[in-house]
Formats: sequence, structure tokens, C-alpha cells
Amino acid sequence: MACRSGVGARDFFSIRTIRKALSKVSIQLRSEDQPEVSQLLFGKKRVNGRVVEDKIELAALNKMKALRAKCYSYLKIAQVMNDLGIKPKSGGKWHLKVVYGILNR
Repeated sequence: MACRSGVGARDFFSIRTIRKALSKVSIQLRSEDQPEVSQLLFGKKRVNGRVVEDKIELAALNKMKALRAKCYSYLKIAQVMNDLGIKPKSGGKWHLKVVYGILNR
């Protein structure tokens, strides 16, 4: 099989070289100290491209932990969160799988 000519086929570039080339054509990259996050964890939010704590979500997370410590089921915690009007990241309603996923991450 013949090798195609192209960037991947003939040359290997360092990350530094690629970053330098992209910055020359004004393609903005995330900073190296800020890892790529496809979906933020509950209790975090993005502000100006940086991941920071979301105080409202952290308060909701602490409420869920307190309810779980009182032996509330995941379904009951979801119902309480919905009754309190606290929204999950999706903006919809709480479901037991969402509560379970957040508390067991």
C-alpha cells in the first residue's frame, strides 16, 4: 500500500510547533493548565473560558449529600430537588439516575 503524502504521512510535529503554527493564523487554544472538559461536573461552571466553582450548584450538592446521609433514596432526593425548584445542568427535572450519578462520582 502506498503512503499518501500529507502532514501525518511524512512529518511528525511537536505540540509546541503545532501551537506556534496555529497562533500565527490566530486560532485560539485553551491554556495548557486548563484541561479539556466536555461536560462540566455538577458544582462547576465556565466563566471566561475558565472552570470555576458554582456556588448555587455546590449548595444544591451539599443539600443532596445531607439528604442522602439521612437515608433518603435517590428518587426521594430527586423529588425534593424538583420541589425546591433547583434545576440540574440540563435545565429539566431531576431524576434518580442523575442524582445517583452526581453523588457517586
